[in-house]
Amino acid sequence: MTRALVLLFLLAGLPVHAETDAPFTPWNSLSAQERTLLAPLREKWESMPLQRQQRLRKGAQRWQQAGPEERQRMEERFKRWQSLSEEQRQRIRRQREEFRNLSPEQQQRIRERRREFREMDPEQRQQLRQRWRDMDPEKRRRIRERMQEMSPEGRQQMRERMKDLSPEQRRRMRERRLQTD
Repeated sequence: MTRALVLLFLLAGLPVHAETDAPFTPWNSLSAQERTLLAPLREKWESMPLQRQQRLRKGAQRWQQAGPEERQRMEERFKRWQSLSEEQRQRIRRQREEFRNLSPEQQQRIRERRREFREMDPEQRQQLRQRWRDMDPEKRRRIRERMQEMSPEGRQQMRERMKDLSPEQRRRMRERRLQTD
């Protein structure tokens, strides 16, 4: 993979962890590996905001520590990112920023939901996506609000109850809930 491709991947944005009072990190303070990887940015480096420099350094560090399989995944993610329209990228950046502004508990709940979704069979995921798309926007809004209002314990209790039901019973329960919204 070329240095430019790595650089563009890094520019896609990684979370910022450390902040200092310095307005920027001097180029010469970078490690030799960082300078090699970030060389295409050398001319712009010291005029970049500190947060961007930190994101780039964090990405360079992740790249250096990644094994071949992880680098392959990083390349694939970068290619997907590059294939998005600017509007899609802006939406993702906005969502990422909104996520960062959530409490740690809210972030954890979202991570857990995402994990549960990924663990579903592909057919189940597709059915869920289709049901969500077919739903009118007002129903989707009410569902989002209801889920956000539930405590983690309440959501867990609902999950436990749902596990004990047959697929047909779960379907009917969901339909009843949607009708009452």
